[in-house]
Amino acid sequence: MRFVCFFPISPPPLLNSILSEYKRWQSIPNRRHSITATMLNHLHKIQSDKDQDSYLPAFFDWLVLGIHTGHRKSEWCQDASDFNKTTTFSKTIKNTPTAIIAADFNLSYKPTSHSSSTSSPKVNTYLVQITWRLQKNGQNDQIVSFAYNYDTPHLYPGRAAERMLARTKRLQFPSQFSLAIYKPQYKKFNYLIFTYPSHILHIFFTPKSKNPYNIKQKSL
Repeated sequence: MRFVCFFPISPPPLLNSILSEYKRWQSIPNRRHSITATMLNHLHKIQSDKDQDSYLPAFFDWLVLGIHTGHRKSEWCQDASDFNKTTTFSKTIKNTPTAIIAADFNLSYKPTSHSSSTSSPKVNTYLVQITWRLQKNGQNDQIVSFAYNYDTPHLYPGRAAERMLARTKRLQFPSQFSLAIYKPQYKKFNYLIFTYPSHILHIFFTPKSKNPYNIKQKSL
């Protein structure tokens, strides 16, 4: 018995849209691969014994946040060319910081299972809510929530946000300023600049560096 299948001359509208988007994505020149969980685990081990206010731990916290939120650079750090001109953080037309500030985080806590009734209860961040005050798509003041991840707690954005806020308190940094900062050797603080992440990733993930996870350079 012979079966004959008949296909439409043109694909259905939905399939056509998917194919068009796929072709557009494939045609993007110099497309980069995403930062993987393996890369983040590698950075987590490297930064764990560093001063938690130094560059690498600060950068790691924003990477953790970024893999969940997909922040554009203007939404979390400073652009190098703009910063060189103004020497301060980027501002909106309302003269407020473009990037995330402390008030954009709302952390919720709950006692841990090991809390004792006779002592002050230990708490963990189990939920972080992040407000996008200004977005390119026009959905300003959108609030997105992230719950605690028990499988990979070191990659939980709530913990990263908690470390960021603690860092600003230790450095006595104004809470109304852009939050992406670190402590350099001879200054009170520096803003994270957009060119820095690319530089640090190349240091730790190029073939010349110690790379126990065999991370490929094409992932940068």
